[in-house]
Amino acid sequence: MQMRAARMYGYREPLRIEEVPVPEPGPDEILLKVAATGMCRSDYQLLDGYFKAPFPVEFPYIPGHEVTGRVAGLGSAVPATVGYSEGDMVVVNPSWGDGTCRQCREGNEHLCSGNGRWVGFGPPGGFAEYMGVECRHAIPVSEDYLGSFWGNHLDLVEVLSLAEAGLVKHNVTKVKLEDINENLETLGRGDIVGRQVIVFE
Repeated sequence: MQMRAARMYGYREPLRIEEVPVPEPGPDEILLKVAATGMCRSDYQLLDGYFKAPFPVEFPYIPGHEVTGRVAGLGSAVPATVGYSEGDMVVVNPSWGDGTCRQCREGNEHLCSGNGRWVGFGPPGGFAEYMGVECRHAIPVSEDYLGSFWGNHLDLVEVLSLAEAGLVKHNVTKVKLEDINENLETLGRGDIVGRQVIVFE
């Protein structure tokens, strides 16, 4: 099965929209059908080479670290106790600690002092229609919350795409995958206030 993805082939180059194989989830991963991915200045900085030294990536590479979507499949070792079912809505915790260092064991994976990485800056991100996510980094969200944030100003897909920013209220602009380069350039110039969200329809 194929999917559309926006991939980097180098720093300071436009992303290329391509058809690539849907990833096979690893044993402890879920396959996520991406509903939306937030675009922020960090994505532009990644493309511009700002994170080249601390977060080198191998090209071609799929960025995107503010991701929400629905469970589309489960790896063979995902424990039944996590309770995921196909179609469940989840938000991806972007900070993927290695789970072995002191910080991770104390619940501070975002401060991992081991081999942890941020999705979209190491593990392939959400500028694609599907992605693999370690099951411990997928946070289930009840459908009861749909449309209940901030007086129904944002739907759940938009709100969850802002999770990395701490669910701070932003003006949200929906963007199609095909228009990603133009919109990332705008983010890099700092011309917009708020956040842009790639919506897969």
